[in-house]
Amino acid sequence: MAEGSFYYLLWGWALILASLANYFLIRYSIGKEQFEEIWHRSLLIWGVFVIGAMIIQFVTISRFHKGDTYPTPFILGVTAMATAVSGLMVRFRPLIIGGLVFLVAAIVSIYLRGTEQLLVLAIAMVFGYLIPGYILRSSKNGDDV
Repeated sequence: MAEGSFYYLLWGWALILASLANYFLIRYSIGKEQFEEIWHRSLLIWGVFVIGAMIIQFVTISRFHKGDTYPTPFILGVTAMATAVSGLMVRFRPLIIGGLVFLVAAIVSIYLRGTEQLLVLAIAMVFGYLIPGYILRSSKNGDDV
Protein backbone atom coordinates (compact mmCIF):
# COMPACT_ATOMS: atom_id res chain seq x y z
CA MET A 1 0.00 0.00 0.00
CA ALA A 2 2.86 2.39 0.77
CA GLU A 3 4.16 2.06 -2.81
CA GLY A 4 0.84 3.43 -4.04
CA SER A 5 1.17 6.54 -1.89
CA PHE A 6 2.85 8.32 -4.80
CA TYR A 7 -0.41 8.45 -6.74
CA TYR A 8 -2.35 9.87 -3.81
CA LEU A 9 0.30 12.51 -3.28
CA LEU A 10 0.53 13.32 -6.99
CA TRP A 11 -3.21 13.76 -7.46
CA GLY A 12 -3.63 15.47 -4.11
CA TRP A 13 -1.04 18.13 -4.95
CA ALA A 14 -2.21 18.52 -8.54
CA LEU A 15 -5.81 19.12 -7.49
CA ILE A 16 -4.86 21.38 -4.57
CA LEU A 17 -2.74 23.54 -6.87
CA ALA A 18 -5.47 23.62 -9.52
CA SER A 19 -8.05 24.62 -6.90
CA LEU A 20 -5.87 27.39 -5.48
CA ALA A 21 -4.91 28.70 -8.91
CA ASN A 22 -8.58 28.74 -9.92
CA TYR A 23 -9.54 30.49 -6.66
CA PHE A 24 -6.99 33.26 -7.15
CA LEU A 25 -7.99 33.67 -10.81
CA ILE A 26 -11.65 34.13 -9.88
CA ARG A 27 -10.96 36.17 -6.75
CA TYR A 28 -8.80 38.74 -8.50
CA SER A 29 -10.54 38.76 -11.88
CA ILE A 30 -14.14 39.42 -10.84
CA GLY A 31 -15.23 42.78 -12.13
CA LYS A 32 -12.24 43.09 -14.42
CA GLU A 33 -13.30 40.58 -17.04
CA GLN A 34 -16.35 38.84 -18.38
CA PHE A 35 -17.43 35.64 -16.64
CA GLU A 36 -16.95 33.63 -19.83
CA GLU A 37 -13.29 34.58 -20.07
CA ILE A 38 -12.80 33.53 -16.45
CA TRP A 39 -14.59 30.26 -17.24
CA HIS A 40 -12.20 29.48 -20.09
CA ARG A 41 -9.16 30.38 -18.02
CA SER A 42 -10.41 28.22 -15.15
CA LEU A 43 -10.82 25.33 -17.53
CA LEU A 44 -7.29 25.88 -18.80
CA ILE A 45 -5.91 25.89 -15.25
CA TRP A 46 -7.62 22.60 -14.41
CA GLY A 47 -6.53 21.10 -17.72
CA VAL A 48 -2.89 22.01 -17.17
CA PHE A 49 -2.77 20.44 -13.72
CA VAL A 50 -4.79 17.34 -14.60
CA ILE A 51 -2.92 16.65 -17.86
CA GLY A 52 0.39 17.39 -16.09
CA ALA A 53 -0.44 14.90 -13.34
CA MET A 54 -1.50 12.33 -15.93
CA ILE A 55 1.82 12.71 -17.73
CA ILE A 56 3.76 12.33 -14.48
CA GLN A 57 1.71 9.28 -13.56
CA PHE A 58 2.19 7.79 -17.04
CA VAL A 59 5.96 8.29 -16.87
CA THR A 60 6.12 6.84 -13.36
CA ILE A 61 4.12 3.77 -14.33
CA SER A 62 6.20 3.30 -17.48
CA ARG A 63 9.40 3.34 -15.44
CA PHE A 64 7.94 0.88 -12.98
CA HIS A 65 6.82 -1.57 -15.68
CA LYS A 66 9.96 -1.18 -17.86
CA GLY A 67 8.63 -1.44 -21.42
CA ASP A 68 4.97 -2.24 -20.92
CA THR A 69 4.08 1.36 -21.70
CA TYR A 70 1.58 2.36 -24.36
CA PRO A 71 0.52 5.83 -25.46
CA THR A 72 -3.20 5.14 -25.02
CA PRO A 73 -3.63 6.87 -21.62
CA PHE A 74 -1.86 9.98 -22.86
CA ILE A 75 -3.91 10.04 -26.08
CA LEU A 76 -7.13 9.65 -24.09
CA GLY A 77 -6.08 12.44 -21.71
CA VAL A 78 -5.38 14.90 -24.51
CA THR A 79 -8.61 13.86 -26.24
CA ALA A 80 -10.49 14.44 -22.97
CA MET A 81 -9.23 17.99 -22.73
CA ALA A 82 -9.90 18.85 -26.36
CA THR A 83 -13.39 17.34 -26.33
CA ALA A 84 -14.42 19.01 -23.07
CA VAL A 85 -13.11 22.39 -24.22
CA SER A 86 -14.95 22.05 -27.53
CA GLY A 87 -18.15 21.13 -25.73
CA LEU A 88 -17.83 24.03 -23.30
CA MET A 89 -17.08 26.53 -26.04
CA VAL A 90 -20.18 25.63 -28.02
CA ARG A 91 -22.22 24.75 -24.91
CA PHE A 92 -22.99 21.25 -26.16
CA ARG A 93 -23.52 19.00 -23.15
CA PRO A 94 -22.94 15.64 -24.95
CA LEU A 95 -19.40 16.74 -25.87
CA ILE A 96 -18.73 17.91 -22.33
CA ILE A 97 -19.85 14.53 -21.04
CA GLY A 98 -17.75 12.91 -23.77
CA GLY A 99 -14.71 14.76 -22.45
CA LEU A 100 -15.38 13.39 -18.99
CA VAL A 101 -15.73 9.89 -20.46
CA PHE A 102 -12.32 10.26 -22.11
CA LEU A 103 -10.79 11.46 -18.84
CA VAL A 104 -12.15 8.48 -16.92
CA ALA A 105 -10.99 6.16 -19.72
CA ALA A 106 -7.49 7.68 -19.56
CA ILE A 107 -7.25 7.06 -15.84
CA VAL A 108 -8.61 3.51 -16.14
CA SER A 109 -6.32 2.63 -19.04
CA ILE A 110 -3.22 3.60 -17.07
CA TYR A 111 -3.75 0.49 -14.97
CA LEU A 112 -4.33 -1.87 -17.92
CA ARG A 113 -2.05 -3.61 -20.40
CA GLY A 114 -1.93 -2.49 -24.03
CA THR A 115 -4.53 -4.88 -25.43
CA GLU A 116 -7.09 -4.04 -22.73
CA GLN A 117 -6.35 -0.35 -23.25
CA LEU A 118 -7.58 -0.71 -26.82
CA LEU A 119 -10.96 -1.89 -25.56
CA VAL A 120 -11.20 1.07 -23.22
CA LEU A 121 -10.25 3.38 -26.10
CA ALA A 122 -12.96 1.88 -28.33
CA ILE A 123 -15.63 2.22 -25.63
CA ALA A 124 -14.56 5.80 -24.91
CA MET A 125 -14.81 6.66 -28.61
CA VAL A 126 -18.40 5.39 -28.70
CA PHE A 127 -19.46 7.57 -25.75
CA GLY A 128 -17.08 10.47 -26.34
CA TYR A 129 -17.34 10.99 -30.10
CA LEU A 130 -19.94 8.79 -31.80
CA ILE A 131 -22.94 9.42 -29.57
CA PRO A 132 -22.37 13.20 -29.42
CA GLY A 133 -21.74 13.19 -33.18
CA TYR A 134 -24.98 11.37 -33.93
CA ILE A 135 -26.91 13.64 -31.56
CA LEU A 136 -25.48 16.66 -33.35
CA ARG A 137 -26.23 15.19 -36.76
CA SER A 138 -29.82 14.41 -35.81
CA SER A 139 -30.48 18.05 -34.92
CA LYS A 140 -31.89 20.02 -37.86
CA ASN A 141 -29.54 22.96 -37.72
CA GLY A 142 -27.44 22.32 -34.63
CA ASP A 143 -29.22 25.02 -32.63
CA ASP A 144 -31.90 22.82 -31.11
CA VAL A 145 -29.51 20.50 -29.26
